[in-house]
Amino acid sequence: MKKTILLSLVALMMASLEAATYRVTHDAPGGGDGQSWATPMTIVEAIAAAKTAEDIILCKAGTYTPTDTIAISTAITFKGGLKGTDDETLSGNSERSVFDTQNNTAINNIFSVTTASGLNTFEGVEVRNAYQRGFNKSGGGSLSFKNCIFDSCGKKYKTDTTLRGNAGCFLGGGSATITFENCVFSRNSYDLSNGIKVGNGIALAFQSCKRVMIDNSLFVSNGLGRAALKSSNPPGGNIKSLRGAAIYTESPLTVRNTEFRANTTGIYTGDDGAMGGIVYIKEAKGLSSFTNCLFLANSCEQCDTYKATDTKEAGVLVVRSASSSTATKDSLDVVNCTFAYNFTDGKTTSAGIDVGSYAGTKANIKNTIFYGARKSRDPEKGRDIWVSSGCSANIDYCLFDSNGGEDIEKCIAGAGTKTIGSSNVFGDPKFKCAITADEVASIMVNNDTYYGYSADAYETVFSKADVHTKNRELTVDTGDPTSPYSNEPSPNGKRVNLGYYGNTPEALSTVVGMRVIIR
Repeated sequence: MKKTILLSLVALMMASLEAATYRVTHDAPGGGDGQSWATPMTIVEAIAAAKTAEDIILCKAGTYTPTDTIAISTAITFKGGLKGTDDETLSGNSERSVFDTQNNTAINNIFSVTTASGLNTFEGVEVRNAYQRGFNKSGGGSLSFKNCIFDSCGKKYKTDTTLRGNAGCFLGGGSATITFENCVFSRNSYDLSNGIKVGNGIALAFQSCKRVMIDNSLFVSNGLGRAALKSSNPPGGNIKSLRGAAIYTESPLTVRNTEFRANTTGIYTGDDGAMGGIVYIKEAKGLSSFTNCLFLANSCEQCDTYKATDTKEAGVLVVRSASSSTATKDSLDVVNCTFAYNFTDGKTTSAGIDVGSYAGTKANIKNTIFYGARKSRDPEKGRDIWVSSGCSANIDYCLFDSNGGEDIEKCIAGAGTKTIGSSNVFGDPKFKCAITADEVASIMVNNDTYYGYSADAYETVFSKADVHTKNRELTVDTGDPTSPYSNEPSPNGKRVNLGYYGNTPEALSTVVGMRVIIR
């Protein structure tokens, strides 16, 4: 008898520890228990009920209009986009569960996550029109996002913000690992013209995380809107504290198979001169890497700064170590990426990669294509890569838009150590759908104060750009012989191609009988 009672108590305890599932719809009347789709809960009710780690909230596809921040303090799984008939079937047409606060000034953040440990998972969720941020995270818990969209957040925010994180997400936590897979960050921006601090990391900002990983995602038209671009007088007067139109990170960053298209950044107008970037890595204290990534038609503007000092670091991809000589220095690996038609108006800046201002910052760059970069100040120096004094970069097996080694300073410059290998190639990659000078001119902002790409360039020209290469001689089988190549279609010459599609199924195959030039 005692044994039976004991077993029953154990079974009851185990059952109480099992993950509970709660079902939510956007039109739930309230009062449901969430145990079936016939008795759904509201999102507020489900969050309140999810008290145990690994509880699951299932959200029917549709638009939710929160009246307050959705606060989460437990490591739950949050899955959206369901049809609402069962727990597995997704709604058609890739619909998600959309949380839209319609720029409600009373709600700064749509989601606030304060989990101390464990993993919060979000899948099939879209946050839209957050007044300040779509997601705000503190605490040591980790986060995973899959098939999520972060759209049009922060555009109408009118209050001076901190130096970190304004629109899409601000995620912090010393022991946290953050992952994004198949996510889109679009039109998170600052549109107003009044002179306020914008905040670093318009789409994404990270502080003191253990590791950040981004895979197969898209960043498009994040950063400064047209009103902000045209408003500042003198130059730089209204755009303050902005580093990272797409990403600002103080945590090591791993990015793969990801596109950055038509993002626009300004500068930080402090006493140190202008500092800006589409992706800005600052004192991450470790290695960050970009593999099979595309940087297309991004713009870093106002880099000439209204201060007397010149720019320290600005461009499309910026890495900067701490100033302390004893600090762990930052390093950057860039492999099989393509930088095309990017713009900067700074003198000591790059429309490609800027290897930071403090001694000890390092970069290794290979199998990468640099083409069509534009600089409006001192265009004869460093339009693709700038290496600051005390910093270093190893550059080999890359393609540059140049006449060759005698013209290399136009592509690579700066007072730092530049180790330029003998296996680089020079010329036109012949993109499948290139951009003509007339097309570029048609979408440029040019009002005597600014000269760069407009924030909505993606919807006009650059959505049509196709950077598959057609120049087989320069781009096929010319990468580092030690790099992986097995994902390329056969015949692949047993050597990786250059650029964004190298070592992917979309790479150009080797023409049978084609002579492979080993450099």
